[in-house]
Amino acid sequence: MTIHQRNLALDDRKSSLSLYGPLYRGTPPEILAQLERSKIAGEYVIVVEGRSEEEGISFEEALAEVRTLLKKGLSRKDASKRIAEEYGLSRKELYDRSLA
Repeated sequence: MTIHQRNLALDDRKSSLSLYGPLYRGTPPEILAQLERSKIAGEYVIVVEGRSEEEGISFEEALAEVRTLLKKGLSRKDASKRIAEEYGLSRKELYDRSLA
């Protein structure tokens, strides 16, 4: 995933980026603006603030996460359980809807 794609996915969450040198801090759009003025090469690490409690997650987003875990090889039961516990949703409903 490119930094531009991450930018769209993460909006205004606080982030940090390190290139084994300068440390860039800010929201993904702010970091992207800094990077466009710099030359970067090699590996780098991006640290992103987690989703806040107030943000919550829609059921469809949670279902998408279940499907992602299924593609990674987790069983439907384990994927549904993990996402349900993480977001406080119904494991049974996630399981049932992931069958469709």
